[in-house]
Formats: sequence, C-alpha cells, structure tokens
Amino acid sequence: MKGGEELKSRIAGVFAGQSDGKIPGDVLTQTDEFRDVLEKLLGQLKLAKVQVYKDPLGRKVTPGVIYVNAGYIMDSIILALHTASPSQDKPLGDLYDVPTATGKTPSDVFGLVSLATRRLQLIMAS
Repeated sequence: MKGGEELKSRIAGVFAGQSDGKIPGDVLTQTDEFRDVLEKLLGQLKLAKVQVYKDPLGRKVTPGVIYVNAGYIMDSIILALHTASPSQDKPLGDLYDVPTATGKTPSDVFGLVSLATRRLQLIMAS
C-alpha cells in the first residue's frame, strides 16, 4: 500500500531467524510486541485497538490464550487491510486461510511472530 517495489523487496528479504528454547510465554511476549506495532497502524487508520483475551481462570499462558489472541490480531490485520485498500469491494475470506501445521514448537511460532513484527515495523517506518 506504500513504499513501492523497494519496500516490497526489503520486506521479502527479512527472514525468520533461528529461535531455540522458546516457551509459550515467549510467544505471548512476542505477540504483545507485534500487537503494539499493529496498534500504531490501527491508530493511523482511526481503527480500534486489538481486543485482548484474558483467561477467565487467571492463567497467563495457555495454548488457548495464545490462539484466541492470535485470532483477534488476525481480525485487526484484515480490518486494517480492508480499510486501507483502494478496492474495498474485494472479498477478504481468502486471507483467513490458515494452513495446518504439525510438529511445530513454541520456538517455531516465536520465529514467525518475530518475523511478522520486523516486517510490519519496516512497513510502518516507510
């Protein structure tokens, strides 16, 4: 949406690094960092902040807490894309296609969230 081919090339050149020994709490912390960057973009678009799910039993980190918060973040990303898009009549359902992954660890997820954070930071800085 901004930055042209040069920014697109820079974003494509940012890869997920090796992340070892991460635990679900690390993933949640990295997710919070991504949410902070995303909320700056949402503010520019005059959109609401990302909803945050808290476990009703008070547990800070469970797979469910991470999963639901990831869903809220995804919804906000889609809303931002739709709001900023010059063709708002385009269907957005294909953006919700999430492939099934097996054999992944919190370190794998951490690496992908870190990658998303760095790429969004590049976009925001342009």
